[in-house]
Amino acid sequence: MATRDQQEALRRRREQRRRAGNQQNARRHNKKAKRKKALAAVMAALLLAGGLTVGAFTVFFPLRQVVVEGQTRYDAKTVTAAAALQKGGSLLRVSEEAVSARVRSACPYITAVEVHRKLPGTVVLRLTEAPPALALFSGGQYSLLTAKLECIETVAADPGCTVVYGVKAKTDRPGEAAVFEDDRQREALYTLCGALADASVTGVKKIDLTDLNAVRLQYGEDKIWKLGDLNNLSYKLSFGLEISRREQGSGTVDLTALAGGKNGYFRSGVPGDFMPSVTPTDPASADGAEE
Repeated sequence: MATRDQQEALRRRREQRRRAGNQQNARRHNKKAKRKKALAAVMAALLLAGGLTVGAFTVFFPLRQVVVEGQTRYDAKTVTAAAALQKGGSLLRVSEEAVSARVRSACPYITAVEVHRKLPGTVVLRLTEAPPALALFSGGQYSLLTAKLECIETVAADPGCTVVYGVKAKTDRPGEAAVFEDDRQREALYTLCGALADASVTGVKKIDLTDLNAVRLQYGEDKIWKLGDLNNLSYKLSFGLEISRREQGSGTVDLTALAGGKNGYFRSGVPGDFMPSVTPTDPASADGAEE
């Protein structure tokens, strides 16, 4: 049994440990408090610096002029009006995304808008224009699209680019992505256009997507390619290109059997007008449209 002196010594040691713990906790609390104060001071300094920067850009670097670069069908005055940039406003607050969207909506043949700030007070709009890549034919009109399937405008005359049959767009707002009535057709068209570019197939005049299991295209002025579905598409396109270069004259390149491991073949003869099949799933109707 511990003596009174031993008990007292034990009590003193416990008290020392308790005080040491309290002191350590107090030091930790003080450190956290100092870090919080330092962080608050840094945040306040950043906010002040940000406010001063915005103020400096507004006071010392206000927007004074808009410069338009790039050859397009639109004059600088039209593009500047479409950009809707307020003179005297801050260069820092110019939204590149918003400016690009406004310009492309008003000037749909422009496919890209680069927005650059140039001190002390100039915004440069660098424009890129590209001709229509595709035209959706429906109701006697052509809905023009970019290679990214973005809307340009609707025209009555043949635009001279690849015409797509059997596809309808629900919306055709200039500068925005086209919304198709059938999402599967949009995906098929996007896939087909990408595969044509990858295979370096140029000179495609028309595409028929009326039936996604019987896709056709007109290559050049005198050949019809029957792709069937879009399976093994790269192989079909390469094979079709090889046959078309080898065979002279008009005819039909049948590539539908390649997906099943069989060969494609060429059937000579002048194809008829390239129009969507009346009954897409009827082979006789499809053949009648080509022969």
